[in-house]
Amino acid sequence: TTTRKEPLNTTNFLACQRILTEFVKIFDIHGYEKDSPLEQRVFFSLNGYTTLTKLIELRAECHKPPLAPESLIPLTVSVYRAATTNNLDNALYILNNGKILILVESLVRHLTGLKIDDLTTSNNDHQSESEKLAQIDLVTNLAEILASLITIYNSVMNDIRKHETGTNEDKLIISRLTDFISYMANIAILDRIAAFFRSARAIVNTTKSRIPDMITHLLNLLQQMIYFSRPKIYLPPFGQSSKKSVNDPAQVLSIMKTTNFCEIFSLLYGILIHDTDNNNNNNNQTMHDNNSPITLHEKTLIILNNSLILLNTIAILDLDIFQTILGEETISLQLRHVANYILAYCHNQQTTINDTLLHQIILLIGYYSVLNQDNQCRLAFGNRPTVLQQLSCLPFRYFVESKYMDILFPTLIACSFDCEATRTILQTEMSLDLIVNFIQIKLTETKMTNEEIFAFYMRFPRDEWNNALKYYRPISKLTTNQIESHDDEEKENIEIKS
Repeated sequence: TTTRKEPLNTTNFLACQRILTEFVKIFDIHGYEKDSPLEQRVFFSLNGYTTLTKLIELRAECHKPPLAPESLIPLTVSVYRAATTNNLDNALYILNNGKILILVESLVRHLTGLKIDDLTTSNNDHQSESEKLAQIDLVTNLAEILASLITIYNSVMNDIRKHETGTNEDKLIISRLTDFISYMANIAILDRIAAFFRSARAIVNTTKSRIPDMITHLLNLLQQMIYFSRPKIYLPPFGQSSKKSVNDPAQVLSIMKTTNFCEIFSLLYGILIHDTDNNNNNNNQTMHDNNSPITLHEKTLIILNNSLILLNTIAILDLDIFQTILGEETISLQLRHVANYILAYCHNQQTTINDTLLHQIILLIGYYSVLNQDNQCRLAFGNRPTVLQQLSCLPFRYFVESKYMDILFPTLIACSFDCEATRTILQTEMSLDLIVNFIQIKLTETKMTNEEIFAFYMRFPRDEWNNALKYYRPISKLTTNQIESHDDEEKENIEIKS
C-alpha cells in the first residue's frame, strides 16, 4: 500500500491499527513492558521509523483523497513519540537520516492547504465536516511531533552547553541542529503559521473545538524553536546588540520579525474580541461587570498564557526587536487592548491559572516599555482605565507582599522611569514612596530571586537603579519642602505685621 500509493483497505487498516496499538503499549514505560530502551532499539533495527514515515505520507498530499483513515494518524504519532521518548539515539537518527524533514515539509503543505473560509463554513460542497476535522488533526499531530522532537534536541543542547569544552561530536550535533532549525525557519513554516494566526481569530470555537488544540501545539512548536536560541544562562536584555547573532544562531528571531512574531497579537486580539462578543450576545455581560464577570474557556486561557510566555522569551533574547515590533501603531493598539482585557479579567477572577496569566502580562508590559519613552507614553493612551491605571489598581497584596511586589514593581518602574507623563499618572494612583522603598531594598539585597526571569536586574538595568531612586524620591520630598516653605512665608508675614 505505501509503495504503490493505493488507498488502505479495511483489512490492512485494522491490521495497522492493531499493530500500532500494541507498539504504544510496548513502549509505555508505565505499562506491562518495562524495558522500553530495549524495545526502542529493536524497533529502530527493524526500520520502524521508515514504516511510520510512509504511513504519515499516506495523508501527505493536499487536495487529494487520503489514502488512510483519519484515526490512523494519531496512533502513528503516538508510536513515533513513544519510540523516541528518552532515547537520544533514535531522536538523532530521525535528525541525521532526514526523516524529520518529511514531517516539516508535510506540515508546511497542510498549513498552506488550510482554508479559513472552508473551516468556518458549516455547509460546504468542497469539504465535509469529517474532512475538515481530518485536516485539522493532521496539522495538530505534525506540530505535536515536531515540538516533541525539538524538545529532546533542546535538552541535548543544554547538556552540551554544560561542558566547558565540546567534543567534535558535540560540535557536529550543534551544527546539524542549527541547520535543521534554520531550515524550518526558512522553509516558510513561520510565514504559514503567521498567515493562519492572522485569520484564525473567529474560528477558535468552531469545528468541534479542534482549532484551539492546533493553535496550542503550533505555539509550542514556536516556543521550542525559540528555546533553541536560549543561552546557557539568561543575561539581562539591555545593551546586547553585539550579542544578537549569538542569541539567534538559526535566525529564527530575524525571520519572526518579518512576520510580526507570527501575528501572535493579531491572534490574541481576535480571540478576545470573539469571546467578548459571544459573552455579550449570550449573557448580556460586559468585561468590567463585576457582578457577573465573563468567563474565558480554559483552552483560551492556555493559548493566552503560552503566547505571552513565548513573547517574553523573545524579549529576553532580543529586546530591541521586541520593542520595535510591538511599538508599531497597529500592534501597540492590539497590545493595549489585550493587556487591558487580561488585567481586568484576572482582577475579577483570581485563580491559579489567572494569576499565572496576570504575571506574564505584567512581565510583558515591563519589557515593552523599559527605557522606551514612546512605548511608555502609549500605555497612557486609550479609554480609561488605561493599562497603567489598571496596573496601579491591582489587588492590595501586590503592594504589600514582597513576592508580589517583585512581580509588579519592576514593571511600574519600567513604565514610568524618565517619563514625566506616566510618572504623573502613577503618582495620582499610588504613593511613589512605595517605589522608593522597593528600590532601596533591592540596592541592599544580596540574595538572588529563585525565578530569574522576574528578577529586578533582568527587567530594569542595574546601572540605572540609583538614578531611578533619585527620580522617584524628589516627588515625596518636594511636597514636604513646599509645606516647610509655606510655613516660613507665614512666619515672615507675621513678623512683618508685628
